[in-house]
Amino acid sequence: MREVLYTMEDKETVVAKMYDSLKEGEAYLVITGFLFDEDAESEELTAWKEVQPNPVYPWTAETLKSSLVSHGVLARVTEDESERYSEMIRGWAGYLNEIIGKSVNEAFGRQLVHEAQYWLLLTSALDSGVLKYYRVEGVKKS
Repeated sequence: MREVLYTMEDKETVVAKMYDSLKEGEAYLVITGFLFDEDAESEELTAWKEVQPNPVYPWTAETLKSSLVSHGVLARVTEDESERYSEMIRGWAGYLNEIIGKSVNEAFGRQLVHEAQYWLLLTSALDSGVLKYYRVEGVKKS
């Protein structure tokens, strides 16, 4: 499940369904996603939430880990990859630097501005430390 769990209100049900779909010891569960505490407040997080096309719902790394354990998932990897993700986004800025001064059609230019604003807000929220990007890999316990 990739970068979508934060948009689901009933995450426990989603985790239960993911668990039910796994074969014991054979299938990996991989989750990547954005996590934040319900009580977390920052201008960066608020700005990021406001540009999301769907509502976002808080969940912390600890709650995610606890949910996986309670559903019988053995988490083999649980990593905060916020910094790495932020760096990857900054690499995209290199592309923007390459096209500065070049002619692009109006629609493409508008889309570039939209995307740049979105990714800037995401990196700001990640860099603030309030928003986290986690990768979890696990298997169904036998």
